[in-house]
Amino acid sequence: SSQPEQNAALENQVAAVEGRLQKLETAGKVAHTIIDGGSPVILLGYPTGVDAILARTGAATLQAIAASSKGDPKQVMEELARHHLIKPIVTQGTHRRRTARQDRL
Repeated sequence: SSQPEQNAALENQVAAVEGRLQKLETAGKVAHTIIDGGSPVILLGYPTGVDAILARTGAATLQAIAASSKGDPKQVMEELARHHLIKPIVTQGTHRRRTARQDRL
């Protein structure tokens, strides 16, 4: 494909990502206005990344993943998924409102 076609495809991909980020930002603002300070919250996500997943993996499984992936990051992720090792982490706590001073820091 030509350079203009590649540029157009890249621009479309960037626009799609920006659209998703805008949706997340809007969702975050809505969540912030709905949750009162002092309310309990539970977060579900993957905050620690691949390094933490690998750190929680047994030695034998790590060796198998290393051998089959040959260090290729995409293959590592596929092997982690195949072994059912990609699991969300649940955290809970209390929401507290930020003060204007905290926003400036």
